[in-house]
Amino acid sequence: TTSHTGTTNVTQADPHQLVECIKLVFDQNYSSLGSLFEDSIDIIASEMLQAGLISRHVAKKPTFHLLINDFTSGMVFMRKADEIINHIIKFLRVLLEMQGPFVFAAEHLKEDIHDIINSRLGIELNINV
Repeated sequence: TTSHTGTTNVTQADPHQLVECIKLVFDQNYSSLGSLFEDSIDIIASEMLQAGLISRHVAKKPTFHLLINDFTSGMVFMRKADEIINHIIKFLRVLLEMQGPFVFAAEHLKEDIHDIINSRLGIELNINV
C-alpha cells in the first residue's frame, strides 16, 4: 500500500517522471545490486516471474542486466502512478523474501526512491512493504 502527504498527491504525479526517478535510483545502485544478485540470479528471476515483474523469456536465461531492464521497461507502459508504485512494492517484496543482505538492499532502495521522489517531484511518498 502507499500513503502520501505533502504538496502533491502521488496519484496526481506524472507517471513518466516517476519512472525516470525510479530508473535513476536503479542506475545509481546498479553495481551494488549486480554483485548482490550474482549468486542468486536464478532464484531471483523465478521470484520476479511469479510476481509478474519480468517476462518468461528473461526468466529462462536471466542476467542482472536483463532482469533490471525488463523490470524497469515494464513501468514505461504504466499510465497510473499507483501502478508504478505497486510494481516497486512487488519488487521490494521479492528482495525481502530472499532474506539476508537482500533485506538491506530493499530498505536502501526504498529510502532512495522516497528521497528522489520527494526532492524532484515534491511528493512525500511512504512505501509500505
